[in-house]
Amino acid sequence: PTTDPVLFLLTDVALVRVLRWLLTNQSGSLTAKELASHVQQKLPNVKTALKALESAGVVLNRKLKSGKGYYINERSNLIEPLRQLLRYDFDANRRDLAKAFRSIGKPKAVIATGDIVGNRRSEVDLVIVSDNVNERSLEKLLLGLGYKSGFELRYVVLTTKEYYYRLEMNDRLLRNVVDFEHQFLIGSKPSQK
Repeated sequence: PTTDPVLFLLTDVALVRVLRWLLTNQSGSLTAKELASHVQQKLPNVKTALKALESAGVVLNRKLKSGKGYYINERSNLIEPLRQLLRYDFDANRRDLAKAFRSIGKPKAVIATGDIVGNRRSEVDLVIVSDNVNERSLEKLLLGLGYKSGFELRYVVLTTKEYYYRLEMNDRLLRNVVDFEHQFLIGSKPSQK
């Protein structure tokens, strides 16, 4: 790796993905192998990234039964600036996201909620209202967004009929979306058939 840590950060995909994952998933310590699986990078690249992050004081390790476990050093002065730098801005990428979601099969609405907009009440990050979804395209899209955002996106796909039925029944999952912080990436309130 290069001796300039900023240049290394901006040019190493594995490092960015590992750092995003650790910054957004406060789930304790993870081994290099577990991280490689989460961020879909080769193990040697993840180990190199972890070594660089450790030498910068951003990541610490502890001994686990399954090997070394890595976690964010919350005492580092670099953590908050890194969180801001690496945060995927869903708002700034709204047009691109709308275009990407249209490729999954003409959704009537895509609602961003949960961790995307800071709605802690929501059990999902995306509500997709569509009567025809290409599951393979959707999974590929969500996997890519997960890499960019640093966290696995929780989502639900509902037909228009299911969406209105759940709203009418005051379904808790939907109430926690529409009654609190949310944004429409595509459409607005879907029209009933």
